[in-house]
Parts: sequence; C-alpha cells; structure tokens
Amino acid sequence: MRSLRLLSLGLVSTILLAGCGGPPDLPGPQAPSARVRHVVLFTLKDPAQAPELVATCARLGRLPGALLAAAGPRLETGRVEASGGWHVAFDVGFVDVAAYEAWRAHPEHQAVLETWKPRVAGLEVHDWTVAAP
Repeated sequence: MRSLRLLSLGLVSTILLAGCGGPPDLPGPQAPSARVRHVVLFTLKDPAQAPELVATCARLGRLPGALLAAAGPRLETGRVEASGGWHVAFDVGFVDVAAYEAWRAHPEHQAVLETWKPRVAGLEVHDWTVAAP
C-alpha cells in the first residue's frame, strides 16, 4: 500500500510539473537547480475553498528561495491507482535545504499556516531531493 501511495504521489508531481501547474507568472517546472522539493496534499474542511488555497499557494511560490512552484486541484481520472480524498496539491522546489528552511521560516509562510490551519481537515507533506541526472 505504501508503494502505491508513493507511486500516486510521483504521478501527482509529474502531472503538476508537466504543465497543469500554477499561474503563468510562476517560474517554470524546468528549473534544473531545484534539487529540494516540498509537496503538500491538502484535504479541506470545505472543498469549495480550493480555488482560494490554490491562489494562496501561488503567492507562497513567489516567496524568496522558491525556484519553481505549481498548485492545483486534484484531477479526477477514475483510476483506482490514484490516491483520493485530497483537494489541492502544492509542489515547490528549492536549490538546497537552506533555501527551503528559509522559505519555511518566512513570515508570510508562517501567517498562511496560521490562517489555513483551522480550514484544513488533513494534509500529507512530502519533502524529497531530486537525484542527480
């Protein structure tokens, strides 16, 4: 089951980075120096708030240190392999762990956490490093 969840997460990341990402003013998914990735899958108490959360994630993707970012709602494909239940995915990349930690500590990121915490029913956070080519 764990391998199926990891496969699903990989597929979600691939879909997000293949062009189903955030607004056009965000850096593109081709940033080769984004070696540290932070992926969050949000389950909202009110799914109707998904567009607002996507917009919030887009703002977070423009904070210092973020090289690329993509956010969007879950794509309903009907595939049994795709994990469900979450409403919004957010994927952001950084040059290194120090940039990621600085981004996490940024006051705007901290404010967003406090604002959205009561509105989120659950989340999955996946931090990983991109293997060298």
